[in-house]
Amino acid sequence: MDSTEIIRQLQNDPALKAEMRAVLLTEELLAVPDVVATLAETMAQHNQRVEHLENTVSSLIDHQASMQNNLQDLIQMTARGFAAMESGFAEMREGLVGVQAKFDQVDARFDQVDARFDQVDARFDQVDARFIEVDKKFIGLDAKFTAKFDQVESAIRDLRGHLEN
Repeated sequence: MDSTEIIRQLQNDPALKAEMRAVLLTEELLAVPDVVATLAETMAQHNQRVEHLENTVSSLIDHQASMQNNLQDLIQMTARGFAAMESGFAEMREGLVGVQAKFDQVDARFDQVDARFDQVDARFDQVDARFIEVDKKFIGLDAKFTAKFDQVESAIRDLRGHLEN
């Protein structure tokens, strides 16, 4: 019986075709659609996580811009305070206690701004760490997908080899 005759029989006999599949195809090859579906689901989850991280970074950037505006306001307020001090230095000697209180307020505001910048820096560190985790997971998934794809290609070559013989 030559290969043409075998192929014709397989095309005409669904039961024989099913039996040949069961013999020739491995469990791993038959499981490929499930593996691909799982991989697609995992990729979708990772995409959602990345989108969430992007939203978080965007929010942090907006927050940092707001903090910079607040800092500019503080700088302007401080500059106005220094200008007033220079023009009324003689009067300020009498009211030194009041000026000291104002400096304390400004200092407290700077401390608050510093603390906020520290928080933003910490958040950026967390985001960087998350990006590194996601990148490692993608690399792992790519390696797994490549290995599975190589297995499928090898199985297809083997199947072709068997079908050609």
